Amino acid sequence: MNKKILYAAILVVILVSAIAATYYVTTLSLENTNKITLTVVSQYGAGSIQDAFNQVLDDFMAKYPNIYVKHQPMDQTTFNTVMPIWLKSGDAPDVFQWLGGAQTQVFVDAGYLGDISSIYDSIKGDFSPAVQNQIMIYNGKPYAVPLSSLIYGCFYNKDIFTKYEISVPKTYDELLAACQTIKEKSGGSVSPFMIAAGFPWLADETLTSIMSRAVSASYMRDLVDGKASWTEPQAEQCIKYFSDLVPYLYPGSTELTDYDAAAAFARGDVAMEFIGPWRYGMILDNNAKANIGWFPTPSINSAYDKQLAAHSDIFVMAKDTPYPEESKLLLKYIASPEAQKTFGLISNQPVPNLKVDTSGFGPVMTEIMKSGDGATDVVMEIGLMSINQQAKNDARSLLQKLIIGTESYTQVAADFAKLPWGQPNT
Repeated sequence: MNKKILYAAILVVILVSAIAATYYVTTLSLENTNKITLTVVSQYGAGSIQDAFNQVLDDFMAKYPNIYVKHQPMDQTTFNTVMPIWLKSGDAPDVFQWLGGAQTQVFVDAGYLGDISSIYDSIKGDFSPAVQNQIMIYNGKPYAVPLSSLIYGCFYNKDIFTKYEISVPKTYDELLAACQTIKEKSGGSVSPFMIAAGFPWLADETLTSIMSRAVSASYMRDLVDGKASWTEPQAEQCIKYFSDLVPYLYPGSTELTDYDAAAAFARGDVAMEFIGPWRYGMILDNNAKANIGWFPTPSINSAYDKQLAAHSDIFVMAKDTPYPEESKLLLKYIASPEAQKTFGLISNQPVPNLKVDTSGFGPVMTEIMKSGDGATDVVMEIGLMSINQQAKNDARSLLQKLIIGTESYTQVAADFAKLPWGQPNT
């Protein structure tokens, strides 16, 4: 071969190789620059709620193909244990699920969370002022985006109500009268009411539901903050309202779990329960033909009929995330009507965004969602409001004593007053 031709061929190979190498390096560089990974940790690890959240994340990635979202679901016990450790060490995920309340306040006070002020004005109008003030804002700044709207109310068996000719109670006295009617007419074959106190926070939710209709939300927060006493007449009366349900409870209430309660409800063994909306899906999982309805907690003092007892799964971002803008972009999408409708329809849970089109939601979920319209305030479950773990645990034990009858409501009120409400954990 002519040497000139050989040299030319070698030069072409070198140039082609160089161009290929440059293209490869450039492509890698663009990938590394433009494709980032956000890690999201949640407790949505099974069933329709996991499917719902994964679909929201898939839809987000389709809209923003330069961002990959890695979802890492985790069981509740592990999650609650490791998240404070991760936040303290600076190793927290970019975005994670939490429950609005005292623990979120602790995280904000410790400087672990990133505020979302830069996106807040564009999303706040989608949520009621009550949700904004009690679930999204801490220390005057927005930190959280709510995804679910877990409004407490009363699920009831429609067939039992029809059989014994009972109307939906509008007042607490009517609720107790309905309980008495069911107890008498069923001959004890149907339990009028249920509290699944084997999961202690469900007793909290019953008490919180009652209190939301009896006293102001600000007074409830004062009780949990240690600024008011549980022996004051209005607080003691709330514990009495709780104790008034005890003669009508399903047997073995202090041993019942969430799952036991759903199964008993599905069998038609119980008529009513104060609980969040997840109960509906659990009942239908046990009996798809169960004829279940829902009504708001009946009125005790009409001044408080528009207060909500509820909690919300919120999403927040770690202050130390290396991707704050992308994390806020994800939070903004989670807050959107589009994402919230997707989540609600697949998970069969109500959502808090007021602009969500409710077509496609079943009548029960639609009714629950509409009950939040015009809410004047939101109070979370007593345990979630408590900043002191010991107070929370001891309060739950006292409610169990009230259920089994080893203490009167006046004794429980006095014991409640001795707990370290409002005091930091030691």
